[in-house]
Parts: sequence; structure tokens; C-alpha cells
Amino acid sequence: MREKGLKVVIGEGNIIDLMAKIPGIKAFAVRSIEKFLNREQKVEVNIGGWQRVERQRQPIPLGVYAAPLKTAFIGEVRGGTQNTVSSSAALHEYGHGLGHLLKLDSSKLLKEAHVRLYPKLAEHLQQGRAGNATGRKELIAESFASYFVLSKEQFLSIYDEQLYLFWEQTIEATIKGHPEE
Repeated sequence: MREKGLKVVIGEGNIIDLMAKIPGIKAFAVRSIEKFLNREQKVEVNIGGWQRVERQRQPIPLGVYAAPLKTAFIGEVRGGTQNTVSSSAALHEYGHGLGHLLKLDSSKLLKEAHVRLYPKLAEHLQQGRAGNATGRKELIAESFASYFVLSKEQFLSIYDEQLYLFWEQTIEATIKGHPEE
């Protein structure tokens, strides 16, 4: 992916602080990503048997892929103890870069996979309706990470054989096409 310009930046601290330290990244890019990450979400809370909805600030994630910069930023990578929905934050963000640069984000096969798998997907992969671009991008990133981190049996229990074969063939073709990497 080097020839496509994909970069990965890994460091300590949260990703906003990490990005602010990188020379050449304009402050507005950091501010726009910080604004996105600091949005609030509605959460149902049960207090003493009463249901109510509270607005909570979303936590800063372990990583983010910045498409205009072709860069995946990963901070606070702490192995398996981190409470995250991703199999691997670094692989997940790299998967976003792969999806963007190989144009997998608009792949008919991956749109069909999102529609086919939608009922059994985790909530963060179901963003929007079945086949929706946002959920599809998350499926690409998360299934890419899962392909490397999980056993085949674990992968198949979450996704399906077709998606497993897609990643197997895509990765094999990428390696064969780029033997120096």
C-alpha cells in the first residue's frame, strides 16, 4: 500500500494529541476531527427503575483514518485489555485506509455482504440501513482486522464464508502484486 500513499502513525496518548504533534498537519484538520470525535450520543439509563435518555460525550477512540491525509492514526494501543469493539485498533484503521485507497468502500461485493450480513452484525457495523456507506466502511475495516486476529471459525461465527474468501483472495492478490511489501 506504500505506492498508494497509505501511512500509519502510532504513538502514545489520545489520537487528537498525537495528530497535533505531527509536522505538516494543519490545525484545522485536527480541529475538524476533534469536533467529530467529541459529538454526543443518546444513551438510555435506568436509574432506580426509571428509564431516561441522557446525552453523553463519545469517548475518543483508539484510532481514526483521515482519508484526505491517507493516514491511519493509532494512539493508546494497549493490547487486549483495552475496552474496544475492534479486534485490533491498528488493523481496523489500516482497513479503513485499504477500503479507501483500493476503492473497496464502493465495491458491489462488499455492499452485498453488508446487506446479507446486516441482521447479525454488531450495532456499530449496522450504521444506517443495510448497504449504507457508513456501516459498509465499518464492516470493511472490522472484518479486515478480524481476518488477521481471529481464527477462521471465530470469523465465520461473526461474518460468513463469502466475506472470509473475499479477504483471502484480496490479500493474496495484493501480496502477489506487490512482492516487495
